[in-house]
Amino acid sequence: MEIKSGYFPHNENARNDQKIVQLRFRHGAEGYGIYWMLIETMYEDSTGYINRGAIGGLSFGYCVPLETLQKIIDWCVEIGLIEICEHGNYFSRRVIEWKQYRQNCAEFGKQGAEARWKNRGAMQTLIASKESKESKVKKVKKENIDIPRIQFFDFVFLTEPEYYRLETEYGFDATNEAIKFLDEYLSNNQAKQRQYHDHNKVLRNWVFTAVKEKKAKESKSKPKTIWDM
Repeated sequence: MEIKSGYFPHNENARNDQKIVQLRFRHGAEGYGIYWMLIETMYEDSTGYINRGAIGGLSFGYCVPLETLQKIIDWCVEIGLIEICEHGNYFSRRVIEWKQYRQNCAEFGKQGAEARWKNRGAMQTLIASKESKESKVKKVKKENIDIPRIQFFDFVFLTEPEYYRLETEYGFDATNEAIKFLDEYLSNNQAKQRQYHDHNKVLRNWVFTAVKEKKAKESKSKPKTIWDM
């Protein structure tokens, strides 16, 4: 039987993320597994949230004691893996962002399909024409198929494959920090907004390096505490 489900990227080195390591240190492999079950549950829900009152049901569904589940959730909140909204429900910022991203992709895909359907009649006319194959090649220029670009923040645009490759190579946090850095840079530089057409290339050419250098400078200028001595 076919199982229909959505897709959520899970980095192959997620277990080594600093926050994940904190989770594993306190709750072991059980905590790690339950965390991803929570993420899956959030992604399955249309809102991307877990209702605080549904924890008992999740405890039954996960086959995990309620007390254990609540302790793991509370620790995830404390270390920043999970957040609590103003209504008291649990959510993951990454899940919300990814669901919005997929929704945008679906909308652009729908628009593209509608455009292709409208052009179907014109394409059939070209195919049915009596011009020779050589004449067609000369007269009909093959139309480039553009993959829709998704807007990140206000000024950065990437395709879904571009974003996924960046996240795979650099990690989720580093990728989003670089995108935010580029967005702020472009917001203060209108000339670069017109000059930069390939944001994927710009990110790779210098933005990731710039973010890394900025962090290094901030780390050096940060006053030392007794824990650093």
